[in-house]
Amino acid sequence: MEVTLRRTPDRRTCFAARSMTDASQPTSTALRPTAASPGSERVSRTAARRLLRMMILWNNPGLDNPSRYWRRLNPHPDWHAIDHCKTPGCFFQFGPACDVNKIRPGLNTSGIARTKLGQVEYGGPGIYSCTIPGDVALTYHDGPASYIDDLLDLLNKYNASATFMIAGNNNAKGEIDNATLPWASTIMRIYTDGHQITSHTWSHADLVGFSALPSKNDMYKPEIALRNILGVIPTYMGSGSPLLQKTTPGRSLAFLKDPLLFLHGVVWLQTDIQKSEDTVDQSIDAKPVPSDSCLVIGHDIHQQTAYSLTEYMLQRFQGRKFVTIGECLGDPKDNWDRADSRTTLG
Repeated sequence: MEVTLRRTPDRRTCFAARSMTDASQPTSTALRPTAASPGSERVSRTAARRLLRMMILWNNPGLDNPSRYWRRLNPHPDWHAIDHCKTPGCFFQFGPACDVNKIRPGLNTSGIARTKLGQVEYGGPGIYSCTIPGDVALTYHDGPASYIDDLLDLLNKYNASATFMIAGNNNAKGEIDNATLPWASTIMRIYTDGHQITSHTWSHADLVGFSALPSKNDMYKPEIALRNILGVIPTYMGSGSPLLQKTTPGRSLAFLKDPLLFLHGVVWLQTDIQKSEDTVDQSIDAKPVPSDSCLVIGHDIHQQTAYSLTEYMLQRFQGRKFVTIGECLGDPKDNWDRADSRTTLG
């Protein structure tokens, strides 16, 4: 295999690999390997991997035990040249251009003491219901997005609390603590409005296939960013993958020593508005007694969820109390965050 280095249109370096035994396969325009010619940046696989090591270390001086990371740099020989510089599809192992690899400003949160707060189980079998009868826990994943302010207005109208599981930089929205973007003020509003904020990883990556080091990096970065905005770090983390429950506790994320949420939604909202409304109706029909609690998993990145579906739920569950995940589990609000005043917006 040979590797060709190319500049992408946004002038960031990505790395493209193509199996030389399958030259008939198409490649992307921006990163297409070319025949050897004067001035070509074609290098051997060994030399390219050495360069990758230097560039990743240069872009991530805080990497924990980088020698272990280098040993995992083993590109698949049949990958073809595609621009994968943006999460969640970025091949973060192969170059610093991935937004996953960008370092957050401010001090790392890895040294913060993680004494156990409250009685909420860390990891465990998952959350199927609330401890307080009749409560409805609304959760919104993957945001924030452009609909968030209207969604917050709607929740305030119905005096409803919710939990927002925030990803640091997914769907090309940019870093949540970037002062030139609207997300920092939005997240501050979520917090001051009384809703609960949890981490949802930095890039919304599937941590099941991650080694311990990338798992740590994808967990610490949203902590740093949220600390930069709020002056606290959430003690709750919402898993982006149901498979994580079977592989994580006691392994790669045990270092957090904080509640790791595995939500099993009674109501799992879909992008199809009618199907989601039907799901809400079916849940209410299955649990007609107001003392039955309900857990709702939605995504505020979807316009229909932020507008029509949320109000539909608020009306259909009328008479019940809308609570955060912490309230759902009977956990006092003081246990939802850890203080860290080393705020640095960048």
